[in-house]
Amino acid sequence: MARLGIITPEIKKVLKEAYPDGKLTAVRVGSDTFVLRKPSAVEWAQYEEDDSTNSTRDLVERCVVYPDAPVFQKILDERYAIYKPLGDVIGRMVGLEKAEEAEVF
Repeated sequence: MARLGIITPEIKKVLKEAYPDGKLTAVRVGSDTFVLRKPSAVEWAQYEEDDSTNSTRDLVERCVVYPDAPVFQKILDERYAIYKPLGDVIGRMVGLEKAEEAEVF
């Protein structure tokens, strides 16, 4: 299967037109590049209600805007654990970060 590398200017233009709010993030996992949209607060709340593997996969599938769904499904068929690192990026997009103790008093 051909890998998805650089996002061309044409692809960027199409994505910016489709998602004018600018809540997109490009991420590389191995040799593949994906573009994710930030989930809405409602989508995130639904995910948090059922924080299961299937829920994570569903959230990732809804948030991947590049490549298109058929191509992404082929990648998932070959690299079925790829939804986990993509889910981590989506979490960071909505503010999910590792908490560290700043001070004990």
